[in-house]
Amino acid sequence: GLDSSAVVCRIDQLVRDRRIGAMVEAVSARYPGEICDEGEWIAEVEAQCGIRSTMVEGVPFDAMKAATWCAQTLHLPLRPNTAGTVESVCRHLNDRGLRVALTGEGGDDWLAGSRAHWPDLFRRGRWGGLVSEAGAAGAGWGRPVRATRAILAGAVGPLLSRSRRERLLRPHLDFSQDTPPWLSPDWARRIDLADRWADAPRPPALGSFSQTQRYRVYSLARRHINMDNVFSYAASRGIEFRHPFHDLRLTRFLMGAAGDMLRRGDSKKYLLREAMRGVLPERIRQRTDKANISAPIIDAVTQRLEKRPFRDMHGVRNGWVDAAVLEQIHAEHLVWRGAGGGAPPMSAYAAVWNMVATDMWLEYAFENERGE
Repeated sequence: GLDSSAVVCRIDQLVRDRRIGAMVEAVSARYPGEICDEGEWIAEVEAQCGIRSTMVEGVPFDAMKAATWCAQTLHLPLRPNTAGTVESVCRHLNDRGLRVALTGEGGDDWLAGSRAHWPDLFRRGRWGGLVSEAGAAGAGWGRPVRATRAILAGAVGPLLSRSRRERLLRPHLDFSQDTPPWLSPDWARRIDLADRWADAPRPPALGSFSQTQRYRVYSLARRHINMDNVFSYAASRGIEFRHPFHDLRLTRFLMGAAGDMLRRGDSKKYLLREAMRGVLPERIRQRTDKANISAPIIDAVTQRLEKRPFRDMHGVRNGWVDAAVLEQIHAEHLVWRGAGGGAPPMSAYAAVWNMVATDMWLEYAFENERGE
């Protein structure tokens, strides 16, 4: 991807400029023959830097290892698309006597950009800049009605409408949606889920819309759900993950950076792309997509369902979720997986994995407390 490739290519540039002494060992996680394999992009970075990366393959998900992990650590199991590659990377680093691994983590958090600064531009009377940015997005002022609506919705709306303001400042928490179909409506009402969702903790308001949103995106609880078990697993193997994009100096700079430095027109990560001009392979520098790495998750869930179907899982038996909806979502993604690619289904597969992971956690993390 753009972020991890930028780390490798920037280090190579520093070595060539004799600002550091030696090149790092590049490690590439691969899924040969799978739709999520990034081999062609890895080859471009290798050619650019004149290196051969060490290839590690993601191992198949091991449910018994995951169960042991839950029991010993009280963590959720690692996502199958992460578990296999992290395990392989840690094993390789242990064999090589290495203990530190650099990652591209943080690029999406800090550098992707948004239009959260549009209300700031409007409030400060910087209307020329606002008009210019609206003209650079999509068809721009070639479609004046659409561009005007974009300004009204993106710049004026959050100032006047609480719901638009909430959507802007907490983009990953969509308060406009009804209860997701896989959740039991009766259970959701009984525990006041809608109110609890709306009362999600609010980090302190900062000096601008853009700063507040950047902080809130980074401080989401789901980051801990997705990443803490990964970092804990690596630490349990004696490996430290370090994240150049979370460098405190870069964080301070990005918290105050102008919005059009991070997103310009339709280009996300504009600043990173410009900083990497001539450093990254051009095709990667302009890349806007990512590999869909859900195939290992679908495989792991399919394997798990053979032994423990949805109807037997704690969440279903306790009346939290609807097994039929989860079965339908899984079936749709299983068809996509079998087709070997194409546009994935629109249904949210994260709900399926989260149910399986939560069930494993409930089943094994508290096994000793139940006296089993």
